[in-house]
Amino acid sequence: MIRSLALLLVVALATACGGEKLQDAGAKLEIAPAALDFAGVLVRRSQTREVQVRNVGVAPATLTLVEAPAGFRVEPAQVLVQSGTLETLRVIFAPEEEGHFEGRIVFAAQGQGELEVQVRGEGTERALDTELVLDFGEVRLGSVKTLPLDVASLTDIDLGVEVDFTGSDAQAFNAGTGKLSLPPRGTGRLFVQFAPMVRGPHAARLRLEPCPSCAEILVQLKGSGLDEDASVQPSPLDFGTLTPRMTIRREVRVTNRGDTGTWLVDAELLHAPGAPLRLEEQAWPVRVENASTILHVDFAPEVEGVWQATLRLVVAGRPIDIPVIGRAQEPVLRVDPASLDFGVLLPNRLLRRQLVLENRGGDPITIDRLELEGAVLQAFRLGLPLELPFELGDEPVEVNVDLSWAVPMQARGAVLIGVRDRPDSGLRIPLSGLVVEAGSACNLALPEVVRFGLVPLGERSRRQIVLRNESTSTCWLWNFGLEGAGPFRAIELPQGPVSLGPAGELLLDVEYEPEAPQLDGEEAVLRFEELDAGRPEVRIPLRGAAAALAVEVTPDRLDFLPLPVGSHELRAVALRNTGRTPLPLGGVALEATGFLSLAATPQMESLAAGEQAVVQLLHAPQLQGRSSGQLAFSIVGIGEPLLVPVEGYATPGPCPGCTLPVAACPPADGTEAGTAIALVGAASDPLGGAMDCSWSVANGPAGAVTTVEVGGERCTGRFSADRPGRYELRLEVAGAGGTASCTTSVDVFAAPGLTVEASWSDAVDLDLHLLHPEAGPPSDAAAWFGAGDCHAGNPAPGWDGAGIADDPLLERHAQRGPGLERIRLEAPVAGQAYGVGLHFAGTLQGLAAVEGTVSIRCSGEEVALLTETLQALGDGADVGTVTWRADGTCVFTPSDAVVQPAP
Repeated sequence: MIRSLALLLVVALATACGGEKLQDAGAKLEIAPAALDFAGVLVRRSQTREVQVRNVGVAPATLTLVEAPAGFRVEPAQVLVQSGTLETLRVIFAPEEEGHFEGRIVFAAQGQGELEVQVRGEGTERALDTELVLDFGEVRLGSVKTLPLDVASLTDIDLGVEVDFTGSDAQAFNAGTGKLSLPPRGTGRLFVQFAPMVRGPHAARLRLEPCPSCAEILVQLKGSGLDEDASVQPSPLDFGTLTPRMTIRREVRVTNRGDTGTWLVDAELLHAPGAPLRLEEQAWPVRVENASTILHVDFAPEVEGVWQATLRLVVAGRPIDIPVIGRAQEPVLRVDPASLDFGVLLPNRLLRRQLVLENRGGDPITIDRLELEGAVLQAFRLGLPLELPFELGDEPVEVNVDLSWAVPMQARGAVLIGVRDRPDSGLRIPLSGLVVEAGSACNLALPEVVRFGLVPLGERSRRQIVLRNESTSTCWLWNFGLEGAGPFRAIELPQGPVSLGPAGELLLDVEYEPEAPQLDGEEAVLRFEELDAGRPEVRIPLRGAAAALAVEVTPDRLDFLPLPVGSHELRAVALRNTGRTPLPLGGVALEATGFLSLAATPQMESLAAGEQAVVQLLHAPQLQGRSSGQLAFSIVGIGEPLLVPVEGYATPGPCPGCTLPVAACPPADGTEAGTAIALVGAASDPLGGAMDCSWSVANGPAGAVTTVEVGGERCTGRFSADRPGRYELRLEVAGAGGTASCTTSVDVFAAPGLTVEASWSDAVDLDLHLLHPEAGPPSDAAAWFGAGDCHAGNPAPGWDGAGIADDPLLERHAQRGPGLERIRLEAPVAGQAYGVGLHFAGTLQGLAAVEGTVSIRCSGEEVALLTETLQALGDGADVGTVTWRADGTCVFTPSDAVVQPAP
């Protein structure tokens, strides 16, 4: 037992000295290091490490190998260590297979104890580590793309890695070197290039051979060669012969014909000075993808002549020249109109139009050709005034053209007119007309009015008008137009007649993009006609209003998911005031058909800066089909509301879980610490029973004091917290069919600067006032209602320096109670004393005395909470003064003075 203790003591002491020690009868051996890590060594290769054995005793000692784990050996296996000398042992790791090797090498010294060295290593077949795939993607022909390939050595020896390429497309790849040198455990980088010379996919292999006996690494290389080509049409560009003082425009199309997009780098029209040819200006370069890029060239001759030019395009780095030619000649023959459209007529009706021929030259001309061209010749008839050929002198000649046919058809043709000895003066007059079956009177389903509502300046609103034929026969509509357009615009109205079969629909898109405020609203009219004469023109009013509003509606269109009949879904729409002044609200309404309804609406008269109003909508379909409408937010003083389109669709079913209630939370919101925020939730029970709602704080900053007021069955309430951070709120509802819940989040922040807030519960109007020091103290009635007083009549005065940070802002205003008003001053000036006042401005109930609560917060911390009593209408309470300090704190000095300020 004594010997065992001694040995343990020796080992402990040796370990404390940093290596294994053996001590007996004057010999004292130390071995270091006590552990060897060989890391990775290639199979059937070896790696050597050394350990030192030192005799620090006074007698010699022999050290003998007792055991070594698989894969390891020691040379020499025995060594005599003289006193005061040092011997070296070689530890060799030579794995024969892949895997992990670990264990103890144990030595003994003439039975006087054991020393050991911990060893570990990895046997590996792989000498290298690298990516096994390099994908170059798409590369244009003639271009080169380079990708780096990092190669890491897994061995402790120097490697000379041979590099070459194999495969049918190997010639398209290059690494710039035939060998890569890697130090032990080191990393090197190859730069592999791909330079395709033909179109299509390419594949090859990069072979890495680290040593003759090592396993090679094959890296898959792939890429695709892309051709870049383009065509230009037409070529040449011929404007033909034009009458002087006329302008004609032609298109030149650059079309991508390659595998990828190309660049139209530049375009230039080269011509003699003064030539009446012009290339429409455009920014270069232009990317040409799948669709053609169109260039416009105008020819506008003022006199007779012939002009030639060259349109030079630079496409994908190569120039393309397009010849351009245009001619101008005064005509000797003029025909009015230049084309003849008969419009729409019924079968077996005859419609007559006239062509007027006029000689524009000085001498008489001979008309030797006047005939019809076209496949439907029988529908048109020419009434020749004279027998051909005839002479056309100073007097014009009228030619009648008739259109008539017995069955519905699209009639097209042309009148060809020739002048003897003047082939360039011949004319072709296009003819067109439509013969349709009128059928019975149209029974159209259409809106009485299209409302865009209130649209903020700078924004565009689009509505779709659906015209549906609810009769059993085909309707024909035509002559579409927009009257009093102004900021209203119709998108691609039909240019000709449109047929609507039974239950057929015509969709028309109209837009409203106001450029100036129109608080009372403005109108335009979309009009069209039915084919039969005598039926009244159809007129659909378009109505909108415009204002410079800073608001945000989320979402701007509400589409419920398709629901099976009998199920319920709740969704929220939020209106946020993104401006700096309060936004007065006039109410919220839902104008809808079907099974849409309001589940919860905000109970507020105005929105403070940054505040949002939440509306919850319910889609509870009882029949299959579409429910649609629009949610209307009314703004005080504006004739049209903000409109949010709403739509839902019901499917036949089945409806699993339709008896369960549903809960809806408002969107995430934010508020200042200590300021309550409205929670507008909603719940619905498909069984129609009463709902029990409760709000709770599910998560938030530790130690925060929170208040959650629940507003009864409608699931509305208010939330406030004293500590900044994110709070997760949960709404739980219970009904006859079970329970449901939802969550939302509120970010509570510590508002910088000075915040003054007044609240009251009576049906009166109290106004909060914040006075600049230069205006005077609130105890002076003359200080109130001036430029230095921030209140409802002066909500955002400019104070002190430039910018708005040191200007107060009335964020919230209420005209009757229960009410709340808030004034914020983001950056008060250090050393200044600001006055706080409360004014009894109006009453609806004839109250003689009212109470108001005033809260004063500096940098988010409440420094005062006072109750002020005002005895009579017109009284003003001097609440006190707030002196701001440079460190962001303040000192509040209360006052009990009462004044009678004169507004």
